[in-house]
Amino acid sequence: MLKQLEEASRSFAHLLRPGSLQSAQQQTSFLKEYIQTQNELVKRSPELGLLPHALPQVVQSSVRVLTLVQSPSAVAPHVPATNIDINSNLTADEPIWNKIEEMLVITAANNKPFVFKPSRYLYTKQQPALETPVAVQGEPIELAVTLSNSVQCRIALSEIDLLWKLTLDNDEVLSNACTYEESSDSANKIAVGAAIKTSCMASIKLAEQAEETLHFKLTPKLTGRLSILGVVCRVAAGADPAASLLGTLQFETQKIRPHNAKQSSQTVMDNRLTIKLVPQLPAMNVSFTPVPNRLLAGEIVPVHVTLRNMGIAPIEEIYLGCDNPRCVSLLDQHSQMPLAMMSSLRNLSNDKLVKDKEIRGQRVYRLLNRPGLAALDAQQVQTISLWVQAPHQAGPFTLRLLFYYSLPTVANSPIKYRLVRHIWQLQVESCLQADSTCVVSNAVTNELGLDVNVRNQHAVEGTEVYINSISLYSTEFKLNPDRLHIMNSMGVSPGQAGAQCLKSSICCNFQCRLLEKETQEEYKDIPSIKTLLHSRLSH
Repeated sequence: MLKQLEEASRSFAHLLRPGSLQSAQQQTSFLKEYIQTQNELVKRSPELGLLPHALPQVVQSSVRVLTLVQSPSAVAPHVPATNIDINSNLTADEPIWNKIEEMLVITAANNKPFVFKPSRYLYTKQQPALETPVAVQGEPIELAVTLSNSVQCRIALSEIDLLWKLTLDNDEVLSNACTYEESSDSANKIAVGAAIKTSCMASIKLAEQAEETLHFKLTPKLTGRLSILGVVCRVAAGADPAASLLGTLQFETQKIRPHNAKQSSQTVMDNRLTIKLVPQLPAMNVSFTPVPNRLLAGEIVPVHVTLRNMGIAPIEEIYLGCDNPRCVSLLDQHSQMPLAMMSSLRNLSNDKLVKDKEIRGQRVYRLLNRPGLAALDAQQVQTISLWVQAPHQAGPFTLRLLFYYSLPTVANSPIKYRLVRHIWQLQVESCLQADSTCVVSNAVTNELGLDVNVRNQHAVEGTEVYINSISLYSTEFKLNPDRLHIMNSMGVSPGQAGAQCLKSSICCNFQCRLLEKETQEEYKDIPSIKTLLHSRLSH
């Protein structure tokens, strides 16, 4: 009898395979018979446990796994760092992020020798796991998988869960398969329930020949090695939901060919479904005050960045890297002086300048540097201020920030540091267009005359630009504040926010005089950027 049930189950499963030529009505009938036969088989042989479902099919190449990324959270009106999510496309700008990470790691290492390897958080078909992924105890692991209904009848899935096996550090094995076995003891079920918490969609309905992506979130409470085996669910025909079958949709370990494989036949296993769970580590949450999506060319926006240590251990060092240092300025932070300014103080021709080091110096900042103290104590919150400036060229603009924070030194730890990504995607609109002409107005006193033409070229009607001040940066000359003349005052008119307004498509011209400075700069030591700007800027 059991052999007949097994053969009948295989026959009905074959008729429900992808590409079956049966009609929708026939497939609905076969599905009902398949469910009835499988239930009878499990009833007569409970030792078989969870049987694999014939449908829906798992799109094996669609499995995506995300680890080591905190769930985004922020207190309004702050917005959380964008970071990486389970649906991120990492193929486009991943080399840029890897280069910023490398600069951060080299700076933090302080010239110590090491081999740089980019961090990995998201594992997909395009980014397979050649090494075992790592996750942290108490932090979520996200998984996404697509299911495909290949038959011409609707099916319903309920009681959806992940099937997993956890091998603890003491080699004890826990698996939630026991929760579906009537013979399993209650103590084992309690231990499994306390080991890993899983959340997912409770039920879905799949239309005929349709696909649906399921998202799971697992939070491990223990350490060890986690193997994700498949999806557990109850399947029923859409036309008859009362009759259902509990079983599994099994994941298959994918074979991949490494990029450095010497032979075309050389393959290795993708480890994205086998995850190493390590003890709790410090975790930092990053959030920002909102930045408008549309900015005018050259517009400067103040931003407050909140750093929160979510862990129970202090964070010793925090660094910030960016891909466009011209558009980011940190307040009250030590910044390396640009070479253009440094060259005006001394001759750099004999200096041994290292290109990579100079690039890192302009793009990497150390945050919350408190000598003798950690950057962030456990559960501490700190806020830093920075300015974001839109480029002077109109069009789409992307600004990337990467936060690096170190972890306590532990022997053989697979994680030395952690990262938080943030990206601003802005639309920059044209604003002011300016050009100038400089002539000698007095050869005796070396006074210069500067003619400036400014135009508001923003296309949107009603955009008002206010000319509040003019400043000159120079080592030899300064502005004469008593000799500023507006040549066509018709272009400047009162606006909604005050006087000296340039409305859309309006231009104005003004002249000013530049006086030669009475004393030349003399510095025994290299001054700070703030001191240098104070001496060279005139208003």
